[in-house]
Amino acid sequence: MTFDGSYVDNPVFSKEEVLLNKYIPDHLLFRDKEMDEIEVEIGRHMRTGGGTHFHIWGPTSTGKTHAIKRIQKNFYEWRDEKGINGDMIYLNCRDKSLYNIVVGLNRKFSQYPQQGKSMNTVYEDLLQRLSDKKYVIVFDEIDEIKKTPWSTDSAIDDLIYKFSRAHEFKSHVELMIIMISNKSSILDTIKSYNRSQLQQDKVFFSRYNADELCEIIRDRVEMAFKDGIVDDSVINLLAARVVSGSKSVRDALKALMKAGHMISNEMESNEEPRQMTMDDIDEAFDIIESDHIRTTIEGLGPHEFAVLVAVANENGKVDIKTMYDNYRKFIKELGMDSNSYRYLRSNHIPSLEDQGLILTELKGRGKGRGTTSFVSQAHSDIPTLVKEAIATIDKYKPLLEYFMEQQHPGKYYSLDDFETD
Repeated sequence: MTFDGSYVDNPVFSKEEVLLNKYIPDHLLFRDKEMDEIEVEIGRHMRTGGGTHFHIWGPTSTGKTHAIKRIQKNFYEWRDEKGINGDMIYLNCRDKSLYNIVVGLNRKFSQYPQQGKSMNTVYEDLLQRLSDKKYVIVFDEIDEIKKTPWSTDSAIDDLIYKFSRAHEFKSHVELMIIMISNKSSILDTIKSYNRSQLQQDKVFFSRYNADELCEIIRDRVEMAFKDGIVDDSVINLLAARVVSGSKSVRDALKALMKAGHMISNEMESNEEPRQMTMDDIDEAFDIIESDHIRTTIEGLGPHEFAVLVAVANENGKVDIKTMYDNYRKFIKELGMDSNSYRYLRSNHIPSLEDQGLILTELKGRGKGRGTTSFVSQAHSDIPTLVKEAIATIDKYKPLLEYFMEQQHPGKYYSLDDFETD
């Protein structure tokens, strides 16, 4: 059995869990001012019930979520020490409707059915639960809330209306809300009656500079690795990539962990570990990206997968009409009717682009002749990973049979390709 391999003394890592995204440092570097401002207002709310609502915003990879989770831990310690009758609840809103959010909050208290109750009922149930003490509710990624089909207002308007007025719908509810997003403008378009009720302060999380990023990465490295494994040259180059925008702090920490595992796995028994290099980091980034793409491809629905096959089959740019014709062939092989050309352009293509699998481009056909849309794969590994999915995922096996029965005119998949796998 190899389970114990993770528990024996590791010659590379001291405490690798500090590289995980879920790890919350005891002290978040370079965010004291922002955290102090939020904690002071939470304290005022717990004392008087009159805390101001907050909108925390800033670019990705600036510590917004980690800061609020550190604040939540600090709050629990302060509450227990002072005997405060209050609580702080965190909820990520990505891909959740307002109904999902309210149900999710109910489930923070006890078991609660995921469906089967009306919106009014789940909201009233939540207000009843919130009436026993003062609460702070954090809505992270508020800009990713799903639109409620039956509402004429925006999803954010619906949420703000329900929660900023909770005290009007139920007496004894004293609620402060904190909203987190990447953009400041997300609340600029809310209805005037919501804006007047919200009375929110904004806290901006600016991008870290190169020196700050070096300190943040070094702090984790010193906790995660044995002495001498990672030197400043690797730390400085990782910080430079984050500053350039090509990678995030989260990406850098994942690459460090992957590279550490690679060094550990290549060692012979009783051998001293070698020092990490940027070649290790580059290889780690490549592996992580391929694994992410593979997982994304495996999670696609059949129509999006058929579109991706139509792109990958060309192994280069393909005009959208040719791609649509090939998509129709491939989805037919999967035993399904094709969607319309318009639906493909307005739904499947934007979705695949958002997931980082394809790129789109408009090219002119010459003066007065309009433009043509072209689609290409977003990563060089995609044709190989699509072929892997065709060959290994049962629901896509009809495509494997299709390609092996005929020499397809496309540039990538052929009888020989699949026979050699």
